[in-house]
Amino acid sequence: MKREVARREKFAADLSLLAGSPLDAYERYTKAADMSKTSCPDPLWYASALEGCAAAHIAMSDVGGFNVDEYLESSFQLPDEIMACAVIPTADKATTKQNLPRVVFALCEDALDVTSRHPKASCFNAELLLKLAWYAAELEDAHERCLWGLGEGCYGGEESNDKRRWQMASATQLNFWN
Repeated sequence: MKREVARREKFAADLSLLAGSPLDAYERYTKAADMSKTSCPDPLWYASALEGCAAAHIAMSDVGGFNVDEYLESSFQLPDEIMACAVIPTADKATTKQNLPRVVFALCEDALDVTSRHPKASCFNAELLLKLAWYAAELEDAHERCLWGLGEGCYGGEESNDKRRWQMASATQLNFWN
């Protein structure tokens, strides 16, 4: 019964992601992963929920949605090398933030670790590896620079606003020359 509840939560997260609500999907995927890991161990569904968390983050950064930009700005930062060069008062630096590609890779590596231990999940493992390779080739660079919504067909922000969505990110406001 507990296993079924976790699977239904993951399915609801999939539907939220398909409906265009990546923030809701992320919350549901997180809950499904927790339930799949702790209450009644279900490794394949746990790995699938971790993959869903990564997909929700990618969807948030590319597509946007209600409160997504606020979540991204408060949760992710530029790489440490760039942050070290930026002229930002030390009190303003958030030390608990990660950059988005590191989070995506960490989630996928956990899922790959789970699926590699189960021979029947080799198809899922190979599919996830291909998705991760595609992400590294196509999207990682823009996410590394915190450029949310930079791509074809992405939500660029309100039409009445002068700045596009990727120009409003805090990463574009860093001052390297003072």
